[in-house]
Amino acid sequence: MSKKLLALGVVSALGLVPGLAAADPNDAYGPPPEGVAPNGSSWDVPGSIIIDGEDSLSDSELTSILDGIKEKFPGVTFDATDFDDETRIKIAHISGVSPSAFIDAVDDDKRLESVEPLSWVHADMVPNDPMYKDQWHRKRAGAEAAWDFGTGRGVTVAVIDTGIACEDHEGFMKGTDLTDTRCVAGWNMIWDHEHANDDHGHGTHVA
Repeated sequence: MSKKLLALGVVSALGLVPGLAAADPNDAYGPPPEGVAPNGSSWDVPGSIIIDGEDSLSDSELTSILDGIKEKFPGVTFDATDFDDETRIKIAHISGVSPSAFIDAVDDDKRLESVEPLSWVHADMVPNDPMYKDQWHRKRAGAEAAWDFGTGRGVTVAVIDTGIACEDHEGFMKGTDLTDTRCVAGWNMIWDHEHANDDHGHGTHVA
């Protein structure tokens, strides 16, 4: 399983426990609004449409576009977004008209990059390692449950063990599973140097 995670070795080890995550939109945006009905891995927020104008639009040009939309659909309201400083994205809230009819009527404006429903998306995680079923230690350690809470990105993990195959040094070779892993130097307290290479195999397995 290829992972680009930072690892730190202590004693005679360098290593990491890879973390994967099933991203939950609730973590960033709170619970979905009432009326949102899941449908597979994504679902639309009722009555909410994303309007994305060309980034080059001036404030007055964008205001003109929105005013034109209000003339066609008097019940529409617009929310600002976190992207206002760098983009021309607005969230439209519609009533009395279907999303498809609204989109068809608005999307023909060439000054708009896209007009589409506001959707919640649930990211499902599936390990890409064909040998994952043989990695009994992940279930034993409860690692899968932790994936719901974080990806491990930016976390330094210390593995105190027999060493980790994380460098090419004096006959030791970096393990193929760790090819894309960035390791920081650990410490070999047996030989009192920073080359915490694995002379047993257990530390690499744990990592």
